[in-house]
Amino acid sequence: MKIKLIACVTIALTQPLIGTAIADSNMNEALENLQKARENLQQATPDKGGHRVNAIKLVNQAISEIRAGVEYDRSHISQSEKGNRPPEKILRDKVEHR
Repeated sequence: MKIKLIACVTIALTQPLIGTAIADSNMNEALENLQKARENLQQATPDKGGHRVNAIKLVNQAISEIRAGVEYDRSHISQSEKGNRPPEKILRDKVEHR
């Protein structure tokens, strides 16, 4: 569980939100995994030297980042725009807006 949690948090915090390589379904799956991890952490016994509490904070931060990334993607490039522009133009526009 620890390794899975650390991997999820690391990926969520470091994964760049550029181009169409990250599908919303992958972001949603990551969000669901982090929410489940948070539930597990909250149900764990509390005496972990502060590490459980810190892990909960990091998971909450990762959840916020995923939500912000999905919202950013939705608000900056609509599906109709994606269909009317070549992929390299979409990618360049997204990089310039970061």
